[in-house]
Amino acid sequence: MDGGQVTFQNIGKLFANFEPGPVLDTLDELFTGMVRGIRAAPINFPGTAYHHAVQCRRKVEAIFREELKRRKKNPEEANSRNDLMDGLMQLKDDEGNQLRDIEVVDNIVSIVVAGYESTSIAIMWALYFLAKYSNILQKLREENRAISKRKNGELITSDDISNMKYTNKEPLKPGVYQVFGGGSRTCAGNMLARLQLAVFLHHLAVGYKWELVNPNAQMTYLPHPKPVDGVEIVISKLEEAK
Repeated sequence: MDGGQVTFQNIGKLFANFEPGPVLDTLDELFTGMVRGIRAAPINFPGTAYHHAVQCRRKVEAIFREELKRRKKNPEEANSRNDLMDGLMQLKDDEGNQLRDIEVVDNIVSIVVAGYESTSIAIMWALYFLAKYSNILQKLREENRAISKRKNGELITSDDISNMKYTNKEPLKPGVYQVFGGGSRTCAGNMLARLQLAVFLHHLAVGYKWELVNPNAQMTYLPHPKPVDGVEIVISKLEEAK
């Protein structure tokens, strides 16, 4: 199971109404190339990570420009989508001016880069530590099973997530780094990230169990801290959930 793929498919649907398939797979690969070049030395020469990232960015922009062009030719489809791209296309400033195509594309690309890998890494670490601490996982599972039973097969809502007292439990530690920043620098997508993580953990904890393949894996720290195996797990369906 790839937490990054799950996250990216979710973002693709919310931002541009892309369904899982060849286009989304291509975008996933291109965004991965972009992210790898973010911290690379800015040497735009073939063979460097930075050059590869620049090429990936151009291809990503071309895909979104093509989607924008298609939407302008078929405005009647807008009511069935209600995604970020449509919202940006309709956005107007105080003088009634709409965003140019390049601005719509740039906004979407920037938001995806900021949110998709960071959320997938959060999911990765959640799986890692929950596998390490079974007592914590059990409390998480009990709370989410109670919610699932109460919903009786219906999808969970943002209100259900707000009522997840244990799942949302976050101790405040003065002086410790705050993940989503604060004040005017608060992450604009922090609520989306929290929702994605809560929904993912809800469905996983209710019906599945998992074990780390390499519980003592060494850590790597660039570009982000993570075990060298990316947290490989063996996942299976819980007997009572079958």
